[in-house]
Amino acid sequence: TNTMARPPRKYTAGRSPFAHTYWRVQNGEKLLTPELKQHFLHLVATRKDELKIRIHNYCLMDNHIHMIVGYNHHKLLSKFMHRVNTGIAQRINNVHRRRGHALEKRYDAIPIMNDRYMLALMRYIEYNPVRAGMVEDAADYPWSSHRYHLLGEPNPLITPVNSYLALGGDMIARARQYTAFMNKYKYYHHSRKTYYCPYGIGKDSWVRSNRQSWKDRHNSVT
Repeated sequence: TNTMARPPRKYTAGRSPFAHTYWRVQNGEKLLTPELKQHFLHLVATRKDELKIRIHNYCLMDNHIHMIVGYNHHKLLSKFMHRVNTGIAQRINNVHRRRGHALEKRYDAIPIMNDRYMLALMRYIEYNPVRAGMVEDAADYPWSSHRYHLLGEPNPLITPVNSYLALGGDMIARARQYTAFMNKYKYYHHSRKTYYCPYGIGKDSWVRSNRQSWKDRHNSVT
C-alpha cells in the first residue's frame, strides 16, 4: 500500500551538482581495516568514471566514511553509491566472517548549494582523524584526500573543485593557502549540525526550499 512506501531520500534531486555522502558500519563497529579501506578506494576508482562521478574529497575512518561527490544526475549518484557500498559490505562480511547487514543504513547524501561552501566542508571532513585523536596532524593520516590538497601529493581519485583551484596559480601556492585555511580550524567553530543538515549545506533560504520540496515529495507517497 502507499502508506508502506519507503519515504524519499531527503536530498533534493537536481538542485545541486554536489553532495556530502557518508555511511557508517553497523553498530559503529571499527571494522574498516587498512585492507578494506584500500578495497573501498579501488571500488570508487573502478566505478566513478563509468557513472560520470567526480570525487572532490574523502576521509575513510575505522567505522564510517565521508566523500564529497560531484554528479550529473541523482540516478547516477544512486547507482554509484549502491555499487560501491554493496561491494564494500560484501568484503567486510567476508574478511570478518560475519553475516547480516555490514552498513547501518542506506548512505546519506546531503546536497551542497555550490562550490562556495565546499572548502569549509572539506576542512571539516579532512580534520576527522585529528578530532578522533588518531593523529595530531591531518597530513599524517593516509586515508583521506588531505595530502593532495595540502602537499600536492598525486591522487588520481581527486577532481579539484574550483574554490580550491582559486587559492593559487599553482599547486605550491594552493597548498600554502590551504595550510593557512586548515590552521584556522581551531578558531572556526561551526556547529557539527551545519554539515549534517539533511536538507542541504548552503544559504538558509536554499535549505528551507529543499526542506519544503522534500516534505512535498514525502507527502506524495504517504
